[in-house]
Amino acid sequence: LLALTISWAIISVLVMMPIQHESLTLKEFLIRVWGMGDQWLWYMCTLVGIYILFPILKSTYDYSEKCFNYFVIICAVMTFGNRLICSVLTVAAHSLIDYPDVIRINVFNSFNPFQGIYWYDFVYFCGGGLIYKYVPRILEKLKKFTVISIIAIPIAMALLTIWGVYVSRLNAEVWDITWGGFDTLLTPVMVLSIFVVSLNYNPKNKIVKKTVEAVSKNTLGLYLIHELYIYPTLKFVRGIDVVRNIPGDILYATCIVLACMATIWLIKKIPVVRKLLV
Repeated sequence: LLALTISWAIISVLVMMPIQHESLTLKEFLIRVWGMGDQWLWYMCTLVGIYILFPILKSTYDYSEKCFNYFVIICAVMTFGNRLICSVLTVAAHSLIDYPDVIRINVFNSFNPFQGIYWYDFVYFCGGGLIYKYVPRILEKLKKFTVISIIAIPIAMALLTIWGVYVSRLNAEVWDITWGGFDTLLTPVMVLSIFVVSLNYNPKNKIVKKTVEAVSKNTLGLYLIHELYIYPTLKFVRGIDVVRNIPGDILYATCIVLACMATIWLIKKIPVVRKLLV
């Protein structure tokens, strides 16, 4: 994973240099490559961090599931819980003393062992493993859980949107609902709900089945490549008024996926190079 991340960081910088009309020195090139971990390849860097600790997580789960659950709960409290407290403090400070900014602090101070970025991803990662063992129970009452999930998704989306509008007005700039929403409680609610709804997936149409299967098997490649198409085209697309809406977004996203899938297909045909997508 580390080698794969560094390789794609190098590829990304090399591809973007002519697009940005840049000529970098070796030092500038290495700095840009290293900085990709905080930009396009943050997800890969997070995976590296997770898998560094994975042997400990797996051993703990096998030895004592209670200890494993304890880790997940504490991690959730120190990340999602910390963010929730900060959100409450933000509203209180703005309402009571007209504080003009969003509060983002480590509420637990030095008592928080999960200081830094992306620790909440451990909750998603471990939580995904924990919820999977409950699939048989969920399937027993799938209809009930599906209804709850279908209701929960738009409610969570609406609440997150309301919060986004509030923060945007507070900061006098648009709040990024994607980057800013990862560690809110509303996002895992949506993730869990989508997971439950997905358990109903049983396509009858062969074309739909093959399409979904092809995309699903190449999600890593889609992640690694998509920004290389989005970066040079997004500014142009945003300048077209007729597609600056939800249908336009869906069309644009579909085109990006198709372009990425074509690139993945081509890369997988090249010996050695295809290992970049393994």
